[in-house]
Amino acid sequence: MMTRVMKRLLLGFWLVTSVIAAATAIAAKQPSRQLTIPEVASLPARRITIDDLSALRRIDTLRLSPDQRRFALLVRQADASTNSYRLGWFVGNTADGSMIPVGDGGEARLTVAMRQTTYNGIERVSVRWSADGRWIAYTLACDGEVQLWRSRTDGSGQEQVTHNAAEFSRVPGLRVETWLS
Repeated sequence: MMTRVMKRLLLGFWLVTSVIAAATAIAAKQPSRQLTIPEVASLPARRITIDDLSALRRIDTLRLSPDQRRFALLVRQADASTNSYRLGWFVGNTADGSMIPVGDGGEARLTVAMRQTTYNGIERVSVRWSADGRWIAYTLACDGEVQLWRSRTDGSGQEQVTHNAAEFSRVPGLRVETWLS
């Protein structure tokens, strides 16, 4: 039997495509760093193609807030024209499924094993909520460098919090919780 929270989360997933208008509004407020999930044009009915299937939006990461009233998710969409992915962070409400864009998702990274062996897949990015629910923190790849970033859950800002020569995930002793307060 589905719980009420699960039903609300599923509603939120269904509404992922409706968040585009909000993403455009937020991107207009932040001209220096636009969100990467673009607006989708309305087209007449036609047969589904391979390009259509590859361009479907996919939820890569999902995490409930400490109070379980909201959720953070990373949305990924393939872009065949650039042979890359667009990624964006969103925060949703479990009560009504509404979502707002809170930050760019950076560059997709391939999953790598111990001896630098690449597996057939995109690395899953984890996300942490601050105790007060005002921030989410995650790693983000930008210009080939992986650093710790955080976003306000109201969509008012995204910022890089580490500037390490090594990738954030490979620096011993650094903890995400340090930058969430």
